[in-house]
Amino acid sequence: MFQIAKVVVLGVALFGAHASGSAAHQGSHPTSQHHQGSHAHAPIGVTGDHLLSNGEWMLSYRRMDMTMAGNRDGTRSMDLEEILRSGSGRYSVAPVRMQMAMHMVGLMYAPSKRATFMMMVPWVKNRMDLVTHMGETFTTGSSDLGDLKISVLLPLNEYTVTNVGFTFPSGGLNHRDVTPMGRTVLPYAMQTGSGSYALSGAVTHKRRSGQRSWGGQASAIVRTNDNRENYRLGNQLQATAWIAREFGDIASLSIRGIYRAWGAIDGEDPRYTLALANNLMPTVDPRLRSGRSLGIAVGGSFRWTNGHRIAVEFTRSVWQDLEGPQLETDWVLQVGGQLVFPN
Repeated sequence: MFQIAKVVVLGVALFGAHASGSAAHQGSHPTSQHHQGSHAHAPIGVTGDHLLSNGEWMLSYRRMDMTMAGNRDGTRSMDLEEILRSGSGRYSVAPVRMQMAMHMVGLMYAPSKRATFMMMVPWVKNRMDLVTHMGETFTTGSSDLGDLKISVLLPLNEYTVTNVGFTFPSGGLNHRDVTPMGRTVLPYAMQTGSGSYALSGAVTHKRRSGQRSWGGQASAIVRTNDNRENYRLGNQLQATAWIAREFGDIASLSIRGIYRAWGAIDGEDPRYTLALANNLMPTVDPRLRSGRSLGIAVGGSFRWTNGHRIAVEFTRSVWQDLEGPQLETDWVLQVGGQLVFPN
């Protein structure tokens, strides 16, 4: 999957640069969000999908809440007895439930109609409930800044935008909490940052006919280096498509399908070596972090003067294939708002 993700990112970057240059040479005028109306926006769960007009700024806020409950191996759900040593399993501790809340502040600026720059700063809060093979339950948590992302959006044509980005490892990588084993380093999923630099690329295509609009986006994230703890998170691929019903230029309802694939962790954090050797819990095994999933999302958006809008989207997982035992994702809720400031 690394090679596929790498090809996607490099292809987006090269194609975007070439197409943007061709558009500038031909003197085309990509349509801005204001001229397009409410259909200029994808559902709130899709980022980097539209350009701003020359000299415009946009301030955005998104909150994402995700709940993961129950364990899965492949496409099969697993009972706790299958994981814990008290049953037929091999681990001393098993995750039961994880909740993540992420606050994302975004800033976009268009120095010209040919390019829009975007910066996204996340704050992440995690909570995980676990149980031991003796039946003892406990909870761990972490909260900190996530990884900062900066990207540039370029027009390919009137309907298509490419997004090329770079992620900085600004998030936390040393979160600890009190457990029955003492104060320990939390598992990979509970760290708020990746510790690695990353390249990202995406292509978004949107169209409209009457009161109906539709679109799709393909994206990839490639980690470029091992972090200071000698590992890197897996690369990611995502493809999504949606259709929406517009109500004038002020509101829309949408339904969206999402396919995601992510790789296992490359390397191993030496702080987990002893726990891994003793089969303490599956969350410290870097091999048990990959998977694929399908989700269905329904959303709504309300837009008013100058491109300001508020939106919501709820996603439910309908299929998951995980290298497990691994917590499965149940649902994701995203709400957000965007304020546009004209030149």
